Amino acid sequence: MRKAFVLLGLIAALGCTTVSAEIVVPHRIHPTIDTVSEVLASGKDEDWGMLTGALVRKERANEYVFRDATGEIKATVLSDVIAGHVLHADRTFRAVARVSRPPFETPTIDIERIDE
Repeated sequence: MRKAFVLLGLIAALGCTTVSAEIVVPHRIHPTIDTVSEVLASGKDEDWGMLTGALVRKERANEYVFRDATGEIKATVLSDVIAGHVLHADRTFRAVARVSRPPFETPTIDIERIDE
């Protein structure tokens, strides 16, 4: 009898929990970079930026070239970030992006959020 109550309690506890997963941009982000030229010149790995520009061409599945008034940079954009947005070379948007600067390589950005 006691085992039945314990089992019933466990089932009730598990039934009341919900699981959700989403990508959340940390609230503590204070972008310090706002142009492609700043990313290329002084952006450090894991720096955050708020860039305004456009995706001018697609290179591979999730890889694009992002352009603003100061230059171009390779950008990784996951399909769930693009979902619901109509993006083309003539349409500018604001992107919250994280700098990726591997040693001895040209920096790139990972676009985490798009604001039109």
